[in-house]
Amino acid sequence: QISIKDFDELKAAAKKLKEIRTQLRECTTVDDKEINEDEWIQIINVDAEKITKIAAEYSAVEEFYEDDVIKLVNLKSVVTSNT
Repeated sequence: QISIKDFDELKAAAKKLKEIRTQLRECTTVDDKEINEDEWIQIINVDAEKITKIAAEYSAVEEFYEDDVIKLVNLKSVVTSNT
């Protein structure tokens, strides 16, 4: 059993996750490409500008300003190249 307060917090968190998922889905399109008669692949197109802004909103940054520079990078490469 959980308390009403805990339930309400879980419900609010689930709603927020659903909103984030919707935002992320709005950043992508999927195209199917036929390789041959029996094989298809998906081409997933991601709007880098939109997804970068969404990521910045939920990052460790306390406040996000419109004129901040946001870069979409491979973090593993950035960490490696800076050390």
